[in-house]
Amino acid sequence: MLYSPKWDGDRPLSVHVHWFESNCQLYHEFCFGNPLKVKGNKVAENLKKALKNLNINTTDDINRNNINDYSIVYS
Repeated sequence: MLYSPKWDGDRPLSVHVHWFESNCQLYHEFCFGNPLKVKGNKVAENLKKALKNLNINTTDDINRNNINDYSIVYS
C-alpha cells in the first residue's frame, strides 16, 4: 500500500524543505529565502515526486542507499 503523507494543507510556509532526487538518492535543502511565498501543497507534491522516482512507497523502503543524509531519518 502506498504511503499517503499528511501535512497541514496549503498554507504559506516561513521555511520549507526542498526535496529532490540526485544520483538515485533523496536530498534535502532548507530554504529560508522566500518566507511565506511557498505553500505546503507544492512542497508535498515535490517530495511525493522524488519518493516515487526512488521507488520509496513506505517508510520501510528508506535505507542508507536511497537517502543522501541518513541522519535525517528518525530511528
